[in-house]
Amino acid sequence: METLGSTNVICTDKTGTLTQNQMTVREIRLAERNIRVSGAGYEPKGEFIEADQPIGPEKDAHLRQILQAGLLCNNVALQQKEGQWNIVGDPTEGALVVAASKAGLEADSVREASPTLKEIPFDARERRMATIHKILEGSDDNFIVFAKGAPETILPACVSEQRGDAIVELTEADRARLWKTNDEMAGSALRVLALAYKRTQCEDEEPFSGLTLLGLVGMIDPPRPEAQDAIHLCQQAGVRVVMITGDQKATAQAIAREVGIADKNEQLQVMDGLALDAADDARLLKAVTETSVYARVSPEHKLRIVKALQADGQIVAMTGDGVNDAPALKTADIGVAMGKMGTDVAREAADMVLADDNFATIVAAVEEGRTVFANVKKFVHYLFSCNLSEILTMFVAIPLVCLRRSCLCKFCGST
Repeated sequence: METLGSTNVICTDKTGTLTQNQMTVREIRLAERNIRVSGAGYEPKGEFIEADQPIGPEKDAHLRQILQAGLLCNNVALQQKEGQWNIVGDPTEGALVVAASKAGLEADSVREASPTLKEIPFDARERRMATIHKILEGSDDNFIVFAKGAPETILPACVSEQRGDAIVELTEADRARLWKTNDEMAGSALRVLALAYKRTQCEDEEPFSGLTLLGLVGMIDPPRPEAQDAIHLCQQAGVRVVMITGDQKATAQAIAREVGIADKNEQLQVMDGLALDAADDARLLKAVTETSVYARVSPEHKLRIVKALQADGQIVAMTGDGVNDAPALKTADIGVAMGKMGTDVAREAADMVLADDNFATIVAAVEEGRTVFANVKKFVHYLFSCNLSEILTMFVAIPLVCLRRSCLCKFCGST
């Protein structure tokens, strides 16, 4: 509790801590088409809207194809319990499953039609995953590979782009258009995923090469309503809030401004994973004093950030939920694990478990720690001054102005 009250830097994840942890697909970009998706949360109800007009996914082969890719390259289950729709698994993958359900795609039917043979799991450093499926009918090829991940890793692996029913080779102008689209989506606080595929006759072919881009999917996780007030309270109390996220820089900047880590017009310095890798310890020590937002961060980067802040003399609280977050949680002065999304390893490594995964709860805990610390200081100050006066009286040999019994009663009463 004493350390919690002394905390002056809180390093927090974005997803689920500053945000509501209900990732929702908002935009789908297919070549030069822009399709908006309505609905909120994990309830599979919503419309697909293009040029302000609802469209039917069942009649749009390209749209159905990207939704199927998001459903197949996925490990999440969507379920309804006590009238509430929830997911079992990662919120980002959950958003893709919900979007497919809004289009009427049944997960079991789609997965039964294209059985998964192999999976290349999501890699936190590469930020991509792939699945290989058996094609049961309707194609001369035996297998199909679906890949999804950060645009930085998927787009360079693509040699062509799906445009309606046609597959067109990507030119430099096309790539420039795609990067511009990515920047626009990220600047709107959307988390952007690229989805791609290829057909092959060999199950063991390299999955991340020779891909055909299906499109970009933008999803949003709304900030918690109380997050901005909690951050403002931290700033007033002299506690610096540092946001650490796996999103790209533009998305991180937009969210940081939205929750109040930086003002709308303030110049915000964001450091990404590549810059962290390039920085030696001396450069990082200088950077952590000026940087409040980190993007494209891996668990290893979290550990370096914590150590650099501690080397600068800061008392650091760090949040985390994954197995790989354990070293950073253990190293921080206060490790805070997520109670809902956190793994058992993260909870064991942490000093404190956040039952509701809410940033405002961390702020309340710091406030309580400071209150306890202040009360202890007052109590010690009182005892010290009281006992010092008694000792001085004894040494100076000043005669007692009241009887011993009266002194004892007075002392017991004040204590």
